[in-house]
Amino acid sequence: MRPKTKSVLGVGLWGLLLLAACDFSYQPVSFVPPKPPFTFASGAAVENFIGTRNAKVAFTLKKTLSVQVVDFNDTATDETRQAVTLKKPAGKETYSSDSPLFSPDGGWVTYFVYTGEEDCVPYVQQCTPDALPIQVTPTASPAGNDPHWWVDPAAPHDTFIVYADKFRTNLNSLATLTGSATYKRKITRSGASATFGPVVTIAPKPFTGGISPDGAFLCTGYADAALWDVGAAKLYPVNSGKQVCNPSICPDPAHPDWMMFLCFDGVQNLDETAINRTLGAVREHQIIYVVDKSNRVQWFINKDSIADNNTEFQDPEWSNKTDFLMALAGNAGESNYDCYIIKRSTGDKLSLLSSSSGSRLNDTSTPSLWIGN
Repeated sequence: MRPKTKSVLGVGLWGLLLLAACDFSYQPVSFVPPKPPFTFASGAAVENFIGTRNAKVAFTLKKTLSVQVVDFNDTATDETRQAVTLKKPAGKETYSSDSPLFSPDGGWVTYFVYTGEEDCVPYVQQCTPDALPIQVTPTASPAGNDPHWWVDPAAPHDTFIVYADKFRTNLNSLATLTGSATYKRKITRSGASATFGPVVTIAPKPFTGGISPDGAFLCTGYADAALWDVGAAKLYPVNSGKQVCNPSICPDPAHPDWMMFLCFDGVQNLDETAINRTLGAVREHQIIYVVDKSNRVQWFINKDSIADNNTEFQDPEWSNKTDFLMALAGNAGESNYDCYIIKRSTGDKLSLLSSSSGSRLNDTSTPSLWIGN
């Protein structure tokens, strides 16, 4: 038996009747893309705050374990601007990424990946979605963490990566710590590729907070904080006996011995005479300090002046411009932190990117800011 068929004429008449019943008065003129997973500050707001739209921010996501880069000087509109997700190192897709920092020209980042204190490897990578990460350390000695860029002022075309060989170190006293060091390797970039020179030891202890522009000082933190005079091979303890977080060296050549860090709770062992006040006991992660090699506080900012509804700072990091730094603010124990640019000279702040329900910043998102000319 042949199957029954519908009348073409009948379908056509019903189709005409349905078309006649439709309202075609609304005609969309453009496609509206879905909202990005983050709400970024507008390009105009960034320009008003730091003086230019030529700025980039990098951060990591706990959910994806990857480095994200946002360019506020791209061609995207404020409504469509999205972060570029950088590729993970082959074979280390499940590792966590940490502490991305921009190259002096803003085109690359250096960061490290890890699964534990003894399994961490530093990389450099061009800030494009197709670029591959390039390992900083030799294959035979891959361990390294908290890499930083440094341009030799005596040879401005020579750029180095400075890194330590211990992950978030200083669980023991720096003064007695042995068997660890800080190194530098010259990097030569071409397109999305890079090659490295020999490994050079610059300190006999691990310093995770970077090197001053003149190469004179290194800094570090965690169980105890300190600055290291590279030329004199001298250790300067800072806030002795107190744990600190997120050490970061000052980018200003005029202040090579300044370091920034985040406090733990209690009364700090700092000289506060330069700020003309006594801060007394503080809460954990309440205050970001800038301190010099003589243990004297040069500047501070209280979390309560940034966001009253949040309980703590996390991950403060100096930008490449001395007057601007980045920090997270949020409620401890929650994966929902906002990211701020803070102007050191005024204490003003700009909410640069806020978390949404789709993708969240957390207390380990380690943001950094690059500001162009």
